Amino acid sequence: MPKTKLPLNIKVIALGNRGCNVLERLTALDNQGIKRVAISIAGKVFNRIKLKDKIELVNNSSLERGINPENTAREAILEAKESILKQINNTDAIFLLGNLTNETICYEAREVAKLAKQTGSLVFFISSTPFPFEGSAKQKIANDMKVILEEEVDALLIVDNEKIFTQIISAEEALTQVDKVVADLINTIIDLVAKYGMINVDFADLKSTIQNAGEVYFNNISTDKKDLDTFADELFSKNNLTASSDNLNKVLYVIYAGKDILMDEVNTIASKIQAKLSDSARIIFGVVNDENMNGKLKVVMIGG
Repeated sequence: MPKTKLPLNIKVIALGNRGCNVLERLTALDNQGIKRVAISIAGKVFNRIKLKDKIELVNNSSLERGINPENTAREAILEAKESILKQINNTDAIFLLGNLTNETICYEAREVAKLAKQTGSLVFFISSTPFPFEGSAKQKIANDMKVILEEEVDALLIVDNEKIFTQIISAEEALTQVDKVVADLINTIIDLVAKYGMINVDFADLKSTIQNAGEVYFNNISTDKKDLDTFADELFSKNNLTASSDNLNKVLYVIYAGKDILMDEVNTIASKIQAKLSDSARIIFGVVNDENMNGKLKVVMIGG
């Protein structure tokens, strides 16, 4: 498949085993010119993953990593600082993948995010909630780590595993579905600013919307044009993330539609979205022609 060059320099960086497992399966990103980078201590997953760009961290004992994860992470990233900076310099946006229930990995992600923000990058962190069977202790760690990550990461996108696992599917299918959600998140966010439209949004619009936003709300809804009465309810509720659409201060959304879209329909969509937000919310929107959407439309929204 030929590569499609994006107008932005974007990298997806995985930390730890779970992040590297997901990263290894996101091969389609290579065709868009998005570089994948793995950062981890040596281990079965890191050694196996076939990527050109890998940064091996100093391997403190597993006991030490568990006792003081914050110091361990800081020292490991400091040791690899020059290698990491070579990867992240002159990068517009960075998507970090990691395990929200692994404290050391989250502290490492925070340190990488700190370096990235010093270079001017917009930094996302993508992970998923603990599996229901992992118990309340893991959920507490995940909640605590969200707070830690928000110190340096611009936007957290947390996939709600429970929403995915409510379907009766095999464990392998469920994990594949989580990977698909992660890949769709990355691709759809990139599309927001990569595609030119009748009314454009650009990277500066995205950055001003979610910079230092913390956990963000994101959704992507497709509908028939005749169903405009109900689409807004779905846009503000039916998604695979944990974040709520309540009390959004800044929102960016893009309407993807065929050339048959009418300005009256654009106005209807805008009015329905506006009605769901507070009067003080700052709204940026765009409209992109998509030849595959005649008779249908898609709305993608992100906000914090």
